[in-house]
Amino acid sequence: MLKNYLKLLTKSRQNSGYSLAELIVAASFSFIVVSASIGGLIIILRENKVALATSQTQSNINQAAQFVSAEIQNADSMETDLTTLGTNAPTYDTKKGTSNGRIPVLALKIPGVPERVVYYLEPASSSAIWQPPYILRRFGPGFNLDGTYDSDQFNPGGWDGEALIDGISDSSTGTTTCDAGFTRLPTNSSDIKGFFVCVQTGGKLAKFYLTGTSSNQLKSIGKSNDDSRYGKKMNYQVVTQAFAAADYSGAVGLTFPDFGLYDSGIVPETGGSLNTSSDILDPSVCLNAVTPSIHLDGSPSGGSTFSGGETITFDISCGGTTVSSSDSNHTKYYTDGKKLPDTLSSGLLSLIKSQLPSGSVNGDGTLNLPDNKILYLLDVDGTTPTLSPDAHVLVTIDK
Repeated sequence: MLKNYLKLLTKSRQNSGYSLAELIVAASFSFIVVSASIGGLIIILRENKVALATSQTQSNINQAAQFVSAEIQNADSMETDLTTLGTNAPTYDTKKGTSNGRIPVLALKIPGVPERVVYYLEPASSSAIWQPPYILRRFGPGFNLDGTYDSDQFNPGGWDGEALIDGISDSSTGTTTCDAGFTRLPTNSSDIKGFFVCVQTGGKLAKFYLTGTSSNQLKSIGKSNDDSRYGKKMNYQVVTQAFAAADYSGAVGLTFPDFGLYDSGIVPETGGSLNTSSDILDPSVCLNAVTPSIHLDGSPSGGSTFSGGETITFDISCGGTTVSSSDSNHTKYYTDGKKLPDTLSSGLLSLIKSQLPSGSVNGDGTLNLPDNKILYLLDVDGTTPTLSPDAHVLVTIDK
């Protein structure tokens, strides 16, 4: 009987619960499983966050590229030399310029806008809401709901550098060189970041490169691109071309009226005054200085003032021959950003440079003129104005 009692006592002890060692082992396994589950969940959440940021970056880059492309199409031309912004975009140069790490990239000459619209890069401040490394900003007039420029269109002093997109990369993906016949902007290699352009000679066609990055999402938690399966997708680049398709007209400024420029003459929208300065290029044809005779709608003006809608032309007489500015066979006109003919001899080009105000002609023959000035080259002796002009006239339109 005692033997049976001992057996029952042993069974009772065996079913009384787990030992301390067993509990410790079980808890350890549970901790490992839970930790692995939490770690996996953290990785999934992190990857989802990175995937969302990468997708958003790609969408933002595409929309920003469409916006820039659309405004280029509304422009008359693009600057190929950003060192002239002090003349063509004086308000930007004063308010923004290149201070605080700013990098001007694209300057648009848009009909009806008195100064250049400038796209530039600015470093993203660590204390700001913007995603680093760079913000692409636009210095120009704002927009109404219908897409037209707002009331500050004619008031550059009211413009500011509005952010177009942040998260622009501090380097470009792939090539940073331009094809022959194109100028890369910015020109300094150290300024090439996630936005740069290649502008064709003449300023009508541009190919621009826009690169955004979402890698800052990983950097904020101490990780790198190699730690994510989206690492190779974090830098997203759009490369596209745009053509400045707007017809030229004088910019609507604060000191001169808007005007259209045609072979047949200058047609201002409102009244103003026209001033001319001229000089001789071939003394063997023109012995004395030529003074242009201004005509309004084909009749001598008797002065320098004009009314809106009148067609302005002028004549010059030299060596017994009279040539009109409306005679496209003997007269050619050039405005800011246009290149003087390659057929001009180096001697003639140097002479034109010396006779025009300092800085009016760049080294490659591209003009650097205010928007209210037009340069005419005129032939008198029956050759061609693009080969051997005999005189030039610089026209200035004022209110």
